[in-house]
Amino acid sequence: MAKRSGRIQEGPEATAYGHPSASRANNPAAETAEFMSDEFMDGIDTESELPEFTGMPKLKWIRMPERELKAYPLWKQQKVSAEAIVQQLMKVDRNPTLEDLFTHRFNGLPLDAGWKPYEYLENWSNRLVKADGAKAMNSFIHHDGLEGKVQLVYMDPPYNISFRSNFMTDTDDLEVDETLDSVPDDLGQIKAFRDTYKNGIHSYLDQLHEQLVLARRLLSDEGSFIMQIGPDNLHQVAMLMGEVFDPNNHVATIPYVTRTNSSTNMIPEIGNWLIWFAKDKNRAKYRQLYKRIESTEELVALLHWDAMVQLPDGKLRNLSPAEKSNPSTIDSDGILLMRMPSESSKKSLTGRSDNFYWHKDGKRCPGPRWDIPDSEFHEGHNCDPVKCDGVAPDDWDTHQCTAECHGKRQRQCPRGRKCGPKCKANAYPCPTDKQWSVSLSGLQTIADSGRLYATSNQRITWLRKAEDLAGPMTNAMWETIGAAQDKQYVVETPPKVLDRCILMTTDPGDLVLDLTCGSGAMPVRCEEWGRRWIATDVSTVSIHIAQTRLVTTTYTHHVLRDSKEGHKADHERRMALLPPNDPLRQLPFKYNRNYGHDPAKGFVNERQARVSAKTLAYGPDLSENSKDIIVHPDRTMIDNKKVRVASNFTVESGTFRAITPGEETTPEREAANQDSVARIISSLLKSGIRAGAKQAYEVHSIIPAAELQQATHVAEIFPAEGGEKIEAAVYIGREDETIAYARVNRVAREAHGKYSHVLIAGYAKEGDALQERSQHPAAKVLYAEASADIQLSGLKDGAGDNAFNLISE
Repeated sequence: MAKRSGRIQEGPEATAYGHPSASRANNPAAETAEFMSDEFMDGIDTESELPEFTGMPKLKWIRMPERELKAYPLWKQQKVSAEAIVQQLMKVDRNPTLEDLFTHRFNGLPLDAGWKPYEYLENWSNRLVKADGAKAMNSFIHHDGLEGKVQLVYMDPPYNISFRSNFMTDTDDLEVDETLDSVPDDLGQIKAFRDTYKNGIHSYLDQLHEQLVLARRLLSDEGSFIMQIGPDNLHQVAMLMGEVFDPNNHVATIPYVTRTNSSTNMIPEIGNWLIWFAKDKNRAKYRQLYKRIESTEELVALLHWDAMVQLPDGKLRNLSPAEKSNPSTIDSDGILLMRMPSESSKKSLTGRSDNFYWHKDGKRCPGPRWDIPDSEFHEGHNCDPVKCDGVAPDDWDTHQCTAECHGKRQRQCPRGRKCGPKCKANAYPCPTDKQWSVSLSGLQTIADSGRLYATSNQRITWLRKAEDLAGPMTNAMWETIGAAQDKQYVVETPPKVLDRCILMTTDPGDLVLDLTCGSGAMPVRCEEWGRRWIATDVSTVSIHIAQTRLVTTTYTHHVLRDSKEGHKADHERRMALLPPNDPLRQLPFKYNRNYGHDPAKGFVNERQARVSAKTLAYGPDLSENSKDIIVHPDRTMIDNKKVRVASNFTVESGTFRAITPGEETTPEREAANQDSVARIISSLLKSGIRAGAKQAYEVHSIIPAAELQQATHVAEIFPAEGGEKIEAAVYIGREDETIAYARVNRVAREAHGKYSHVLIAGYAKEGDALQERSQHPAAKVLYAEASADIQLSGLKDGAGDNAFNLISE
């Protein structure tokens, strides 16, 4: 890394991809929530109708009551710039400032943008959203304007009505029981659990149906929806997807193996499935993947039955039966290749079905040539200055003149053709009712490159060499995937599965939506491959793990085409595909004036010509998306001198309501709040507060705080492991309140000098709500997050409830 004053010099350069050609709506930040109108906070009424596909059956099942589906805003809780953090850590000359870290990365908006959510566009940053998938998608559609903008929607729902991931309460504990005793302290998780189990498989399908309909609206016309599913409900889910996407848009159902054994007494099921539907199969984006050829056995299998060996002296021979059964015994000095036909269907009327004359020794006849019928001799072109100005119907091979000019080699006709000597060549007739795949001159070009081969029955073929092969095509049977390693979550998909889904359906810069992100495996792989992403999950644990994982992971620096070094490297790779004598290879390379370093313009990928008679004869077409070129999405030019970190992203919440002291409220809302407060007090007295799996504090009494204005109650609490009584000022949040920094600040200042502890109890908190504890050393702030049990009355009840979880002290 270049030396700079006041900076640590060791280590490679840290970079992150930006997405300059993309933008996003300025959804509101948590700090402005208390200033938003009730109309804005209450959401937009929406409808989500299933598209009608004529002539197809409809599924019927016991449906749950219609869910209210409103488009609520999504609130920014945090802005995360891993690049800014790393760069700031490397500075030693000054302290970080907010402007240094974020202002120039999350682009400057007008001063009033904070009070006018969704009215402006800002620089793109990825999004990690804690919200129910359906609610999040509805917000993306109606607030963010993302309808028709997503290239891939990926979903990994519970395989059965089995929710081990929703019962995961500790980021360090992957052993999860599916029992009521393991119910977590998170409203979204509890709702997912309860809603899905209410009517069993019917509720499960109904919930998926709603999300599929919304996902289809978000997809672009080239987009794909891929769902990972286990064997339990594979067929039901596949039929449901067919109803929403139309069976004609089914692309593939891909099984993949995750383990090699099973304890079942019946035939073992050792993998999962990917069900892939396109928004429109005829327009869907698809990028073919190829496996690298790693053995002679694989190479022989690709060359098929016509595989041959070219020896060092240039001679060809067929494989022996022993070599075919055991390819590893093939002479290592030989070149494996196969013969390909040089003709195509239909007879030509323009000379393309004429005999091709070729010297046995491979030498080329001097000068242009033409056919002498019924003769093995191939003469130099005969010129007649009078009759030699017509246009040849098929190059110069079929242009014939009548004048004799033997021995007059310098004579030249008006079209520039010279006479040449007679020479003896073998005549190879084109098969009956066929024509050559290329012109006669094209066949000669193939012959000059050493790629033409004549069989014993006078048939002309061209040679496909091992170097021409891209490798085995990735098909719809994935047998060598393996299970995820170093799992950070109770359910986690192998990275190779996610890589293939991304690489087959998207290009760099495309937008991927993951509806059940879990530990963040999909957004991490999207970061690896330069895709934009939005990830949602109902679990607080999931969001926490995903955020940490994204920030602490380093990624490959794929060289961008939209950079100085990438532009030149990509040009050189393209030119290398042309024949050595092609004049295009001699043109000087010119740099652009400006480079935007935009992943959407692609990586510098490995390219190879799709070798055919046409490309050997005329050279490949190098235009973008040419069928003559194979671009390998997974084989890129890498800069190992740079360490890449995650692109900018925001952490957002689907539910947020900051309530300020003295805010007016409706009688209905106040009644609901009083009921919620009563449930919280009852639960605190029953179960106290726990930290992880252990109880941290017992709560012996809670009474209204008559002498306090900011606190709502005072309480007597005792450490669970023994200790003296602690008198604490208590603030109990409203049912729909996200407790903000300002609230904690007011309560802590009021309690200072009067109470040794402050207890904040609520359902949700703003990201920096706990910062105040460092500013009030005499009043220790405890934040206890209320379990969703309290809101979902009747789910379970008893003294053993895990009602409150101590988030931090």
